[in-house]
Amino acid sequence: MIKTIKHRFYPTKDQEILLRRTLGCARFIYNKSLDLKSSTFTQTGKSLSSFDLMKELTKWKRQPEYSWLNEVSNVCLQQSIKNLGAAFDNFFAKRAKYPKFKKKSSGSSARFTTSGFRIKNNQVYIAKSKQPLKLSKDNWRLKSTDKLISLTIRLTPSQEWYFSITVDSNKDCKLPVSNKSVGLDLGLHNLITTSNAEVFKNPDTKKDFNKLRRLQRKASCKKLGSKNRTKANVKVAKCYQTILNKRIDNLHKITTKLIRENQTIVMEDLAVKNMLKNHKLAHAISNSSWRMLRNMLEYKCKWYGRELKIIDRFFPSSKTCNHCGYIKQNLKLSERSWTCPICGNVLDRDINAAKNILAAGQVVFVCGGGVRLKDATASNAVADETENLNREVRRTQLL
Repeated sequence: MIKTIKHRFYPTKDQEILLRRTLGCARFIYNKSLDLKSSTFTQTGKSLSSFDLMKELTKWKRQPEYSWLNEVSNVCLQQSIKNLGAAFDNFFAKRAKYPKFKKKSSGSSARFTTSGFRIKNNQVYIAKSKQPLKLSKDNWRLKSTDKLISLTIRLTPSQEWYFSITVDSNKDCKLPVSNKSVGLDLGLHNLITTSNAEVFKNPDTKKDFNKLRRLQRKASCKKLGSKNRTKANVKVAKCYQTILNKRIDNLHKITTKLIRENQTIVMEDLAVKNMLKNHKLAHAISNSSWRMLRNMLEYKCKWYGRELKIIDRFFPSSKTCNHCGYIKQNLKLSERSWTCPICGNVLDRDINAAKNILAAGQVVFVCGGGVRLKDATASNAVADETENLNREVRRTQLL
C-alpha cells in the first residue's frame, strides 16, 4: 500500500540556500527541456524522449555558462525531466492540458529518489547537506518494513517548507467489518447531508475571505516588481494557505468519521467542471471542494477496507420521492422541501436525495452499472390525474 507522509520543516540558513538553489535548478531544467522538446517538434516533427533529454542534460552541465548546475544533486534534475515526461503522458491521455512553463512565484518543488536522500534515527538527510532537516513536530515514525520510494521537497507561495516521503507500507489498516451503509448528498449551504439526517457544514471562512480581499487590494497598489509587492503577495499567499488548511482539516475529520462508522458509502458523480460555468455559484462550489472530498473517500476506503459506490450523475435524487418513487419534474432549486402528491409525505430536499442515493447505490451493488430512473410514467400519470382533479374541485368551489 502506497502512502505519503507530509511534514513541515524549518531549514537552517545554509540548508535554505542549498534548497532554493536546488529548486531553481530543477525549475530551470524543466522549462529548458519543455522549450527544447516543443521547438524540436515544431521544426522537425519529431518528439524528444526523456532519454534524449537526459543526454542534453549531461551536455548542459559541461557548458561553462551552466556550471552552476553541478552545485546541486543530479537526482532532482533527472526527476524534473521525468516529471515533464509524465506531464506529456497526461496531455496525450487527455487528462491534462499542454504542459506550461513553471514560475518562481507559484511555488517550487524538487523530487529525490532513494539515492538522493536517507533517513537515519528518524531524521531526514538530503544530498549535499550534512545536517538533518528540522521538523515542526518530532512525532512521526517509519517502520523498518516500510520501503522508501521518493522524497519531494516543496516551497509554497507563502514561503513555507514541506517534505513528502512516499513509502510502500505493509501495515494492515483494515477496520472491522460494519453492517452500516450511508448515502451522501453534497450541497453548498450544507457540505454533506447523509441518509441518516446528519449534516456536515463547511468551515467558516467568511472572515478569512474578507481579509484576503483587503490584502489583494493592498498588493495591487504596490509597484510592480518591487520588494513591497513581493512582501504583499506573500501575505496574500499566507491567507490563501489558512483557508486551504481549514478546508482540508474539515474534510479529513468528516471523511474519517464516515469511514469509521460505515462499511459502504454511496455518493453521486457530480460534473464539477461544468457546474463551475455558473458564475453566480462558482465561488461557493469551489469553496466546497467536492472533488477533494471524493478523492479522500476513495483512498481511505482502499486503506481501511471500505466500499465507495458512485451513482450516475443524471439520477434525479432530489426530485424522486423515497417512499413511492414519484418524480417531480419541475422542482426548483429554491424549494428546500416538497410534498409528494401520491403518498402525501413531506420531504426535505437534501435528506430525501441522500436516501435515494443510498437506495440507488444498493442497486448498483446488486445489479452493477450506473443507475438512472429514466421513466416513472405510471406514478407520474396518477399524480397528474390527481392534480387535475384538485384543480377541477377548486374551480367548482369558486363558481
